[in-house]
Formats: sequence, C-alpha cells, structure tokens
Amino acid sequence: MKKKILAIDDDECVLCIMEKVLGQSFDVMVTSDPTEFLSAFKKSSPDIIVVDLVMPQRSGIQLMQDIRATGSKTPILVCSGSTSPQMQKEALKLGNRFLRKPCNQFDILSEIESMVA
Repeated sequence: MKKKILAIDDDECVLCIMEKVLGQSFDVMVTSDPTEFLSAFKKSSPDIIVVDLVMPQRSGIQLMQDIRATGSKTPILVCSGSTSPQMQKEALKLGNRFLRKPCNQFDILSEIESMVA
C-alpha cells in the first residue's frame, strides 16, 4: 500500500509538480484551499504533510498549529520561499523539515523519501 501525502500550496504549478513527481511512488492529495486541506487531513490520516508557509487565506503556520492541536505527530515538510528567520524557526517548531523554494522535483522527492524511510 502506498504512503499517503497531503500537500497544500497556493501555487497550482507547485501542486501539479508534486502530484506528478510524488504520484509515481505515493498516494498524493493536493489542494490550495485551507478548509479542504484540514478536511482531507481529518478524513485521510496522511503519512506525510507538505505545507507552504505564505498563502493568502491562511498561513502554513496556522495550518500546522491546527494539525498539532489534534495531537497528530504526522511528519510535516515545510516547502516555502519565505526568507524570514523567525518564520522558519516557528515552522520548524511545528514541522520536521524545511525546504526552501525554489526547489526542484528531485529535492522534494528526496526529502519525502527520507521522511518515510
């Protein structure tokens, strides 16, 4: 059975790349909508979560706080272009890894594979 990955990003191109690259080895669910993301999290119990930090409706920090508030220990990969040291520090308190954008498909795949190993 394939491991499940749930990803949220406000950039549809990033989501398409994740779906294409990760979909070969994982069961991938992607969305740009925070409400849909949280609903999918509750319903699907993903093995790994990928979160962007800076999004218009809700920040990745807020979404990770919501996830951690459920008691979930699901590994989180933060994939963001944010250069704010404070935001990165906060993200790593809630997430497990940080990957700076722009990143290529091999970086994302490598991080995910190491998280499920």
